[in-house]
Amino acid sequence: MSSPLMLRDPAVRRATAGLGLAALLVVILLVRAVRIDAIPDAAGAPIDATLLASAGAREVSDLGTAVALDPFSRSRSAPTKRYSLPWEAGEAAVTQSAPKPQVLGTAIALDGKNFATCQLGSDTPRIVHVGDRLGEYTVKSIARGRVVFTTSSGNTLDISALK
Repeated sequence: MSSPLMLRDPAVRRATAGLGLAALLVVILLVRAVRIDAIPDAAGAPIDATLLASAGAREVSDLGTAVALDPFSRSRSAPTKRYSLPWEAGEAAVTQSAPKPQVLGTAIALDGKNFATCQLGSDTPRIVHVGDRLGEYTVKSIARGRVVFTTSSGNTLDISALK
């Protein structure tokens, strides 16, 4: 059989078209795999001011002195406080108290299924019922215009609804 006669066969035409499509796809994928996208410059990235403020407010160990010492010295012992870099949040951020919830409104039902609309910090407002958790707070009771929360440590927090 000659080559022009083979191309008249529909099966050969489909196979040739599929082979051509596969070769085109391989070339496209190879170009996409090799191409390097531009990486944005990180030097202009904004720095969170709260990290800098908390770093200056706490005591920082002298990291340079620790590095200069012989790490295999027999007299070497663990430091009294953890080494940290100036911008690390550390213990100061952990000990900060969580934001208090805001009560946006309450609804009192005759059947006792009261609910309130509350917001914790800048989160989306949520509808809560007695027993629901909002962050670290648990709803203890809901009355007209006020909600009583309990914390995980057992403290109660009575918050009035916003006017």
